[in-house]
Amino acid sequence: MSIELIFSALVLVKVMILIENRLTWILRLCTLDAVLLAFAELTSTGDEERTFHRWTLVGLILIFKAVMTPWVLTWSSRRIRSLENTESRIGVIPVMVFLILGASASYAVSAGFVAHGVTFSRVAITQAIMMIYIGLLTLILRTHWIPLVVGFVLFENGVFALTMLLRTELPLGIEFGTFADAVLVVVAAAVIQLLDRNTPDTKPEARP
Repeated sequence: MSIELIFSALVLVKVMILIENRLTWILRLCTLDAVLLAFAELTSTGDEERTFHRWTLVGLILIFKAVMTPWVLTWSSRRIRSLENTESRIGVIPVMVFLILGASASYAVSAGFVAHGVTFSRVAITQAIMMIYIGLLTLILRTHWIPLVVGFVLFENGVFALTMLLRTELPLGIEFGTFADAVLVVVAAAVIQLLDRNTPDTKPEARP
């Protein structure tokens, strides 16, 4: 299966997360996004010597992004009894306009990567840049804290996808730390929300 087809599915899932308002489906799509990213890493071309490194990355993606992150967000949302429906700062039509503008800009930026000898096609590079852009849009346009955290995860997944195309292999310890840092951000956001909801409101005493 070509990397462009998998990246197309990744972009589509991210767009669905961007416009989806139900928390349950946002978290399910977040899990699907991580699974597709792991599949993209598994099927990407490369040296056979990277087999162990590749399978380790696939395991890290599935553990940290497909299991732990959605579980922490689901558990915390149920604990604080978050509303199922969320909302965006703008409507669907302006979001589509932003996506069209982002796709045009991503295609223009991808020319610079192709000029520097990247082996993958310009379409795949454009799709990876679009993943980063959609993650940023999710961070900017959503108001509920869970879609905001998911937007951060989407942004990081887009950076990982672009790194996959550039074939920049970091030491495994650094990549493990990156995944752990992302999970810590998610856990910290959940803990802050839990503490904020459990803190009683204090009102100043009225003076006689």
